[in-house]
Amino acid sequence: MPALDLIRPSVTAMRVIASVNAEFARELKLPPHIRSLGLISADSDDVTYIAADEATKQAMVEVVYGRSLYAGAAHGPSPTAGEVLIMLGGPNPAEVRAGLDAMVAHIENGAAFQWANDAENTAFLAHVVSRTGSYLSSTAGITLGDPMGVSGGTAAGSDLRH
Repeated sequence: MPALDLIRPSVTAMRVIASVNAEFARELKLPPHIRSLGLISADSDDVTYIAADEATKQAMVEVVYGRSLYAGAAHGPSPTAGEVLIMLGGPNPAEVRAGLDAMVAHIENGAAFQWANDAENTAFLAHVVSRTGSYLSSTAGITLGDPMGVSGGTAAGSDLRH
């Protein structure tokens, strides 16, 4: 891949929980209107967080859990950092499925890291979210709908090819 080629992330797992168990809902501190969950994991956390925000704009869902699950970029499973788990919550399975579908579409066709050089040992992410949804707005402490830039990169000389 030459410099500036996109490095497309992959969805590694996805599940819908149609009706959340009451004890599990209490443990997660879910509000009463959240009755269904969607879980998605991917091999690029930055891109997946952007995709989660897109889901909040396209479906009646909110991000109820989002965490990166790796020990730093040097230990990530891909050239674009680490694995991530996102849980979307919604009032019913159809809305949750719509949110997951929006995430998959964005992960496959939206923001992506790019190679910064032909040696494929340095990558970067530069993406503009023209109108933030509820997830990035609350995470960044900005007004819902404000634009936001997202950038990230890897250390030069890192061996990112797996």
